[in-house]
Amino acid sequence: MVATISPVNNKDYFSQQTQLNAKKQAKEYYSDHGEPDGTWTGVGSRYFGLHGKTIEDNDYNNLMEGFSPKGHPLVQNAGNGARRCAWDCTFSAPKSISILWACSTPELQIKIEEAMRKSVQEAIHAMESKAAITRRGKGSKQYEKVSGLIVATYEHCTNRAQEPQLHTHALVLNAAPRKDGTFGSIDSYKIFRWIKPLGAIFRSEMAFQMKKLGFEIEPDGESFQIKGISKEICDDYSSRAKDIQKELNNAGFKSSASKEGQHFKLTTRQKKSDVNRDTLFKQWKKQLNQKGLTPAVIQDLVEAEKTSQPNFLDHSIILAELTERKSTFTEQELFFLVAVKASHYGISAEQAQSFAQLIMENELVITLSQNEAYSPLFTTREVLLNEKLMIGLPRVC
Repeated sequence: MVATISPVNNKDYFSQQTQLNAKKQAKEYYSDHGEPDGTWTGVGSRYFGLHGKTIEDNDYNNLMEGFSPKGHPLVQNAGNGARRCAWDCTFSAPKSISILWACSTPELQIKIEEAMRKSVQEAIHAMESKAAITRRGKGSKQYEKVSGLIVATYEHCTNRAQEPQLHTHALVLNAAPRKDGTFGSIDSYKIFRWIKPLGAIFRSEMAFQMKKLGFEIEPDGESFQIKGISKEICDDYSSRAKDIQKELNNAGFKSSASKEGQHFKLTTRQKKSDVNRDTLFKQWKKQLNQKGLTPAVIQDLVEAEKTSQPNFLDHSIILAELTERKSTFTEQELFFLVAVKASHYGISAEQAQSFAQLIMENELVITLSQNEAYSPLFTTREVLLNEKLMIGLPRVC
């Protein structure tokens, strides 16, 4: 699964998409489907003493509108109905992890959920470090890093077909503190440019955490999977992905990780149904036990002898892959590639990002456009040398 991002155009949209509960009251999309309560995170939430706390309606509504929890305006257009209130960055676990979670003991489920939280936090930290900027000054032409983001996280366990799919909605609010103590609106374009590497960073931490729990991981394209959870079982519980891919194929597109893919995700999705976790767990466990995924089999996966895997990253291989087909690369492309390889090896997100940063600072890497706000370009000394040699070669008529 890839990470996705989409705008939250107004805070009431999700309540309009929901059914009524027993009291005939509108049910909030993110918070009222039998899923856990939302939680505040991000450095920006610490400004209001909200970090780690359960999301309450008053705080949520005020911050979504651009006000402080106490109702003080944070940005110039606070309360403006046309104002974009947030962006929904959704991080989804690989299907094999969702399947494993669905048929695990309560104790193991808690550990997998905690692994999810840690992985989402790593992605949010990376977002704050690399992609969180605001604009100010005449014509909003001055870019400035923010001190942190205010993020509302909601953990969900199903897709719209009521199949197991662990994912977290991280709502990045459109107001963030600057270093001088003032607040500004978010320039979301940079987050859009970083969402792919942020998804890879999330997955690298998830692979690391699952490896710590005793499971063996193996590469699965740009992601990873749990060894021992068959592709056939994963496909049996991936009807949403099949529906989206079918629509993409019919329209002549290949990947769901695109604007077209996002369009089909929206146009093919059903309304979010109520989630009764207890009922679903019983249903999933019965089905998966019949398919051979029993508690004993899961325990065998933990205790099985593990295949030896590389536990290091090689900067020369990374740079060679980045410049194999083109002479330049962006910081996002570098962090994405490093995080993907880290997820294949079970290397933590922290180690992956530190390694990527070391490559950026390596004397073999040449900066071409550092002042470009969104995607500075880089190349290597070897590429420049090869290009000079090619220029010096005599032309063959």
